[in-house]
Formats: sequence, structure tokens, C-alpha cells
Amino acid sequence: MDCKATLQAAPKPSVEGNPWLPRSSIDDKQKDGDQEQFSILWAAHECIVTGREVGSEGFETDRKHFARESRALPTKTKEEVALKKGRVEQLLKALTQALGAEHGQFLINLAMLGYRTSGGGRARKVSNLLRSLEDGEGTPDVYLRPFEDPLPFVIRGLMGIIQTRGLALAGNLDQLAFQEGASSGKYVPPSRFTASFPLTLTQSHESPPLRTLSDPRFPSGGSDAQDSRIKYSYMGSFGFSEPSYTSWKAETDGPEYDGTRLSLGAYSLDETYLLHLLGLLRQALAKESEHRKGYKGYGGVRIRHVEALLVVAKKSGHSLAIAWVRQLAEVANVLAHAAGKKARQEGQAGLAAFFHFVQGRIHRRAMKLEVLKARSGDLSAFDNIWVLESSLWELAFMGATCLSLTELRDALGSLPELASHWKPSVGTDETALHETLQNVPTGQLPQDFNRIYAPTGTSAAKCLSEVLLRMNYQVHEVTPSPDTLDPFVPYFEFYMGGFLNEPDVPMAAVGTQVWVNLSDSLHTKLLKPGLQAPNPGTVIAGMLAQYVAALGVDDTLPMLLVVDFTKFGGEMPNSHLYPILAQLACALVTDHGVQHVVFLRSNLKFNTGPLDRYQSGEILVYRQGPGNLLARLRTRMTNAFVDGMVKVDIVQAWGLEGEYVPLMKKVYLLSDAISCWRWARYAAEW
Repeated sequence: MDCKATLQAAPKPSVEGNPWLPRSSIDDKQKDGDQEQFSILWAAHECIVTGREVGSEGFETDRKHFARESRALPTKTKEEVALKKGRVEQLLKALTQALGAEHGQFLINLAMLGYRTSGGGRARKVSNLLRSLEDGEGTPDVYLRPFEDPLPFVIRGLMGIIQTRGLALAGNLDQLAFQEGASSGKYVPPSRFTASFPLTLTQSHESPPLRTLSDPRFPSGGSDAQDSRIKYSYMGSFGFSEPSYTSWKAETDGPEYDGTRLSLGAYSLDETYLLHLLGLLRQALAKESEHRKGYKGYGGVRIRHVEALLVVAKKSGHSLAIAWVRQLAEVANVLAHAAGKKARQEGQAGLAAFFHFVQGRIHRRAMKLEVLKARSGDLSAFDNIWVLESSLWELAFMGATCLSLTELRDALGSLPELASHWKPSVGTDETALHETLQNVPTGQLPQDFNRIYAPTGTSAAKCLSEVLLRMNYQVHEVTPSPDTLDPFVPYFEFYMGGFLNEPDVPMAAVGTQVWVNLSDSLHTKLLKPGLQAPNPGTVIAGMLAQYVAALGVDDTLPMLLVVDFTKFGGEMPNSHLYPILAQLACALVTDHGVQHVVFLRSNLKFNTGPLDRYQSGEILVYRQGPGNLLARLRTRMTNAFVDGMVKVDIVQAWGLEGEYVPLMKKVYLLSDAISCWRWARYAAEW
């Protein structure tokens, strides 16, 4: 196999001599994240420590045997967990000794390969070992939020082996010139969304570990024919590639309904799933439906948005999915090539050989993608596309861990088609938590944003509220009920026993902080017939101003509006999303009596591999904000990250020996590039 940067993807016979064919059902797939991690760790050890040549006699046979044998080890007791964990530790110790602290990020990523903060989906190759409890009592079926919940026992042990550079957060400011993405001439909504129903949908199979919601239905039934192929895997969060769901029970006299939230993820490119969802939406939003008010209040995706996506899916959903994952394969390949080239230049022949192995795996997946390309209309083939995507994200980020942020940016820019659509909106200072994005267009005068990074979206929200309270900005309390739910109401976790519920009251308030949420349903408002190329930020500002006016906010004090745009943003790249936000902020301040606007987002993009485990939150301050807000936020966020780097406490071990922030920023830069390239291909279909 040629190890040059060009991706070779012609279908070839497999090692056994037979052409690769996808399984008839993705549920038959046995290979999990444990087997993948053992396979790659073994290859790294053989290349770097032993000096074994990739492709030498017995290399592939030995690798597969070791991975399968290791995966099969049980983890039902404390002793069994220790034995299986010991296999990873043995390989990591030898690799750490061979590579040293300069390759700490590479080693940390190998140790966490396949880790997901919220378990797994049906076929996303989640690592079970890394989530195993110390006593062997299985794996926790919960979302473990970075820097807040305990880092899993196995990972804590592995982190103790690895040497790192011991980076300090210097408090630097990074400045970037913003560049808007090319407009398609009309409003293009994201393909990622959630649909939150005010009831518990049926057809759930609660048997761990799958907990699959198969062909979800209203308890009262429906007229559509059943389709057993439609399956949602249980997940406690949203944003992932695979169809997923979460459900909850309303508290007695609480502010919400029973609920089920569905996320199609990338399956919004598949007409089978879209048609099924449309049936549920039409049932929920029918004029005579008892659930109509509740669905609207939750702000889930609306019918017009899904109908528009269905047109795209019918026309080119399969080819678009193939194109997206092919783009990812191109990115993974060029990063592995760059990492291997750098290793050779630095005299690391074993590391260079390992990236030769990685490129082989990337080429193999590109070949599989070519096979799937010819199977349009086959839902099992569509399933397999996203299994490949999950694997390619891991392989892409593996190369990124051995490159600096500047080298990563330059390697991505060496792909001509990607470079034609992407102007980085993420800085290259690996410890800077504060970045200024200059000249974000609004249709009038360009504006600046100041971005402050946080460990998670929730951390960003909590710390922002805390800082504003210390600046004597009182919280306008939200007291929602099922009767007053609205798409602009902030997340439940913010006010149900959270920081917006019974907040501290400043002695002498200088302003009011009002919190709002931009929901999925807004996109349908921007897709009204005849509303071509609207000024979306201005349209949203008008609706938001009406909502805020009805809240009864004290108008004798300046208002600071906090806007969470996580759900609204979907997978829209910053190059298209930030101008909408700048337009929104400008209209609110100029025309609607708001003094300051601060935006929030959780960058938990696709819940796939590195995008999940090195996630970030961001605070996006319009202009400079009030007083010394930026300086206070920078200090507060620096402390939040530093606490996770120096404390012994198991919750704080998330600092990953000082490498969390650089890894987090590499993930953001990488996803920034890929989302721009994907969006260009997607928007062309509208």
C-alpha cells in the first residue's frame, strides 16, 4: 500500500481473499471498542517498542489474535477487571518509556480510545472496559460529565502511567480575523435536531446494554405501518450520529410533562427515519391532539423543517452520507500522513511505522465506503456508513495528537477542496482560553465576539451565572409550568434545582441577567414560504423580544440577555452560525432595549469518540460585555481547568495531566474544518 497522502480507495480483496460485504443487520456486529483499542495499542507497541515492520509475516494474524483474545476477557469481578486493565497498562508503560512526555497527548488518546462519556449506541464501538466499575459490577448507564462527575476507575489508573509536559495555562489572548461562509442564496437549516414529545413513547426494550427504542409509537397507537428496522439507542445526551433517545418522568406538580426526546443524528439523511418521524410529528401537532401544546412548548423540530429535509434525503441522502464520510477519510489520511512525516523527520522510525499502519486502516475503510456507495436505499448499508464514521474520527484524531495546532491547521489546509470552504474560527495557541473573533458580519457594521472556553456547556453556564452575580446582575427567575412552557425557556437542568432556581440576590443590583434558549423549532419559522434569504438573526430577535417583554423583567435596570444556542446550532459551522448570532445580538441591542448579549453553547457535536471525551463549552460575549466581565470569565475558567489538572480528587482527574485543553482545542479546530466542508456539500443540495 502506498503511504503517500493521496487516499487510495478502490475496492480490493480482504486479507482472507474475499471482497468485503456489510452485515445484513448492524446488530449482528460483535466487534466493540475494547477490541479496537487492544488492536491499535498492540500495533503501536509492536511498531514503536519492538520495531516490528507493518506487513511482516504474522503481523496481522498476531494483531487480530491479541485483540480478540483480550476483548474476550471477562470483567465480572474485581480481579477480572484488574487483569484486563493490566493488559492495557503493560502496553502503555512500554510506550510511555519509549516516547516520553513530548508524546503525552498521543499516549493519553491511546489510553482513552473508544471512550464515551455516555455509554454507547447500538454500533458505535464504545469501549466497555474503560467504563467498567472497579468491582466488576458492569458499566454505569449514565452520562459522566467532564470535570464534574468522576473520571472512570480504569482511565484514572491509566493516566497515572503516562508522562506529560505539565503545561500551564498562561492566560493568553488569541485574535482571529473572522470570515463568513459562502451563502447559498436562501436559508439552509441544519440536518441535526431533536424532537421532544410530551409523553412516553412505547416500544422500548429495557434489557441492558442495548435499551433500544424500536419503532417508537404513541401509546394510543397510530395509522402508520410498523418498521422493525427503525431503532433508537438509549443515550442521556443529544447530538450523536446514531438515532438515539432519552426519556423522563415528570415530577409531581413539576414544570414539565413526561417526555421522550428523539435525535435522528445523521439519519436525518434517510427517508425511512424521516417519514416515521413525520408520522409522529403530525400525530403530536394535529389540531385535535392533546399533545400539541406540550410539543410546541418543548421547542422540538417542526414539520416544515423535516419535510424540507425529506426532499434532500429522497434526492441524495445516501450519496450525501457517503460524501461526508469520504471527506472524513480524506482528513484522517492527510493527518496520519503529516504525523508520520513529522515522526520520520524527528528520528521516530517506530512512530512513523505506526502511522503507516494507521493509514492502512483508513484506506481499508475508504474501500468499504466504496462498496457501500453502490447500496443506495439499503438501510443496513446506511447503518454501516456511520460505523465507519465513528472509526474514522478516532483515526483522524490519532494523527492530530502528534501535531501542534499550527501543524494541524496547515495539514487540514493542504486539502484544496476543504481549504476552499474553510477559514479557521479556532486559534492555534494551545493554552489560550480567550479568543477574539474580529469582524463577524451582520449585514451592517461587522461586530466582534470574545470566546471563552469552558470544560462543558453546563460548566460555562454555571460559571457565567456565578460571575454575573458577583458583578451584581440579579437573576430573573424562571418559574415555568406545563402551561407556560415555551421554546425560549432555558434548559430544565438550569432551573430544576439548578443555578436559576432560587439564586443568590445581590445587595445592590446593577442589572438583570435574563436566560433564554434557542430551540430547534426556530428553523421552521425561518423556512416560511416566500421568506427567501431572510436576515435570520433579525427575525429571531423580533420573536425573542416579544417573549422577553412578556416575562415582566424589571425595566429600571439594564438587561443582560444570556442566549443558549446549542440546540439551534445543530451542525452548522461557525462560518454560517456566528453571523446569525451577531445579527441577532446587534438587533437586540439596537432595536429592542437589551444592553448586553452573551451566548452559550455546548460543543458536544456528534458524541463520537474524541468529539465527546474532549468536549468543550463556550461563552461568546458580544463586543466586550459589561465592565470587566471578560477578565473575570477568563480567570474563572482558568481556575476551572487548573483545578482539574492539579487536584488528586477523582472528579478533578479530568485535567488529563495538563493535556485536556490542548486536546479540546484540537478537537474544536478539527470539527471546525470538517463541519465547514460538510456544510458546503450539504447546502449545495438546497
